Amino acid sequence: MVNRLKRITREFSDLHNDDSGLPLGDRSRDDEVRRREHDVLAAAAAVVTTSAWPRRRLAELYALPADRVHVAEPAVEAADLASGTGAGGALLCVAAVTSGKGHDVLLEALATTTDLSWKCVCSSEPSAA
Repeated sequence: MVNRLKRITREFSDLHNDDSGLPLGDRSRDDEVRRREHDVLAAAAAVVTTSAWPRRRLAELYALPADRVHVAEPAVEAADLASGTGAGGALLCVAAVTSGKGHDVLLEALATTTDLSWKCVCSSEPSAA
């Protein structure tokens, strides 16, 4: 039987963020997780990441051939510039809630603006929180 389909996988792991605070490899499950990830990635004809950083990280962790790992950066359609609010006091932060995204820095900075009236909405995928 001819194998006409090629397996391509998208990297979903947050490889640059280890919220446990422990170096990679310190948790007992790491070896098993890495083994399974390696098996899946090694079986794929190609792997797609969302930026150059996870592409490099996959190469470091799993020694994947560079010609099999590709970057497809997320994009949105161009839109007109938003007009903003009348007072300029509404902020929207759209990002995964992880230690590497800097929500702590944002909130610390906003906490210093006690003389201003503002509202900040942080939006994230439910599974990312």
